[in-house]
Amino acid sequence: ARCALERSAKLLNKASSGKKVPVEQYCAAMEALMPAFSAYGKMFENAARKDVQGNVDKLRSRAKALQRKEAGAMVLRERELDPAKTEAPDSAARALFWINKIVSQIAMSFEFLLDRPNASLT
Repeated sequence: ARCALERSAKLLNKASSGKKVPVEQYCAAMEALMPAFSAYGKMFENAARKDVQGNVDKLRSRAKALQRKEAGAMVLRERELDPAKTEAPDSAARALFWINKIVSQIAMSFEFLLDRPNASLT
């Protein structure tokens, strides 16, 4: 899990080093994080992998369809073309929301473990 966290952190730092977040770098960072899910046990690992990968795939698909390489510009373009689209289950905005939600939960659980080294995730 530690290697996955470190690899993902490096990719996220690279992706967020400027004012814009490149979609492909962000997606690569999320995919690099997935091996860390194994620390939670098989059931959670499978669910988290499926959820994150599905949303990463949506981001890539929307970036291609909208011809945008940066996450914020992609969501803005999506809204510009069809404001209702940002609320659709396959929208870039929804994909970013769900990825960020699960990553926030993972970060909180690892922070919990740092504060309580004898605790377990499973």
